[in-house]
Amino acid sequence: MRVGKIYSWVPHVYKEASGFVHFSRVALFSSVQEISGDGTVRFAVGSRLGRRWRTAERLETARAFDEATKAVLDMVYSWGYTKAMAASQRVENK
Repeated sequence: MRVGKIYSWVPHVYKEASGFVHFSRVALFSSVQEISGDGTVRFAVGSRLGRRWRTAERLETARAFDEATKAVLDMVYSWGYTKAMAASQRVENK
């Protein structure tokens, strides 16, 4: 993963988040609402259903979103800078 060489946190986030796409343990257990004594498992899906996120999980999510936003902005800036430099070189070569 090339972007992981620039942003060291990306491989960890990818590994954890991709489980939601592939129905991993993390994805399935995050929707568990109740496990009864008889082994019955009750799942819930939706914004107001399922297990409530702990404060630490909410903070981690906010930090991850912040870092991802910074990374996207860095890449856009780098792209714009590269394009401007290329255009400048084309003008100089004329």
